[in-house]
Amino acid sequence: MSQRKKALLQSIALLVIIGLIAWHTVYWYLSGVHLTIFNYIKEGKSYLSVLYNMSLTIVSGILLGILMGKILEVSGYQSKIAKNAGDDK
Repeated sequence: MSQRKKALLQSIALLVIIGLIAWHTVYWYLSGVHLTIFNYIKEGKSYLSVLYNMSLTIVSGILLGILMGKILEVSGYQSKIAKNAGDDK
């Protein structure tokens, strides 16, 4: 399997995972779970709210970063900096 085809399949898998995270976030908002999490702040359990939101943000950011790299692989883009990385002479 060629590198571009492999990168394309990985991009599709990443898109599905990111879509599931987005669906999860919207579903929890509509079903009221987000309100419950934010009410934890009043109960003195604010660490749960912060932990949930921070982990959701970190995971989404990492997955989007990886996805952007895979999209660049699929497009075949090569930056001049990456080409000349070993030419420190």
